[in-house]
Amino acid sequence: GKLPFEIVGLVCESDAGLEDAEKFGTALNLANHDGINSARRNKFQMNEECAKMGLAVVKQKLCQTIDEARVFARSLGVVEDAEDVKPDIDADSKTDEDNPDDNNFFNAGVLGRGTNTMSTKFPFCIVKPFRGSASDDVFLCKDVRELDVAFGKIKGSTVFG
Repeated sequence: GKLPFEIVGLVCESDAGLEDAEKFGTALNLANHDGINSARRNKFQMNEECAKMGLAVVKQKLCQTIDEARVFARSLGVVEDAEDVKPDIDADSKTDEDNPDDNNFFNAGVLGRGTNTMSTKFPFCIVKPFRGSASDDVFLCKDVRELDVAFGKIKGSTVFG
């Protein structure tokens, strides 16, 4: 039978249900629905689609093995052990006078400091699952040792790894 109301939209609140929501929207023939697009769920594909549209994107590789991940990270200049290397910070950059301890450079504030007050040429890599929600299982790795740990956590995950 006919519904006593009109469905005008569909909202999905999590990555886990997005594929089903896309299928449901297609089946309902919603006017504001643009079909099924795996790039909405796959971070690797999303980055590739952005590149095709001319947007600046990061270098990326979809790695199946830890060896692939290590080779790619090394090709980006990621070091084996960051404890042996001091970051090359631009001389013109601001420093964090409240936190002069060099070790703090690698702690949680790197993204904020990197985008707000400091530029660095020290290579990092981000290891993340190709699916997932928000920043779950996303790791900022300063060296290959951290990459090994992050890759192991993601591959060992039963969610999206």
